[in-house]
Amino acid sequence: SAGGGLVFATLLLIKHENQKRTQQIPMPAATVTFSPWTDLSITGKSIAVNYETDKLFNPLRIKITGFTSYFQYRYIRFQWRLFARMYVQWPKRLSNPMASPLFGDHRGTPPAMIHCSAEEMLMDDSLRMEA
Repeated sequence: SAGGGLVFATLLLIKHENQKRTQQIPMPAATVTFSPWTDLSITGKSIAVNYETDKLFNPLRIKITGFTSYFQYRYIRFQWRLFARMYVQWPKRLSNPMASPLFGDHRGTPPAMIHCSAEEMLMDDSLRMEA
C-alpha cells in the first residue's frame, strides 16, 4: 500500500536526481510491491467497488447500506482523501508524481513486479501502474 507508493516515488526521485548529477545514484535492478497506493487523488473505481471484498481495509466485511453506488463511491473516496491529506498537506499536490507516482514518467526505471488481488480496493492503482 503506502510502502509500494513510496518505492515508485523513490525511483522517480533517483531518476530526477541522476539527470542533474555527474555522480549517479545507483538504481535497483528491480522492485517488488504489494498493492501499491500510487494515486492519492483517488481516481480509481476499485476504491469503492471492492470495499466490501477487501480483506485488509475492511476485514469485518462491513457493508455500507442506504447508499446508491454513486454515493457509496463519494463516501469512500472522501474517507481515503482524508488519509491522503494526512500525507500531502495541499489537495492540489495529490496528483504530484512524488505523492502519486502513477502520474510520473517511469521510463528509465527498473522493472517492477506488482502483486494485487481482484478483491482489493487498491486494484486500480496496481493495474494502472503496470500499464
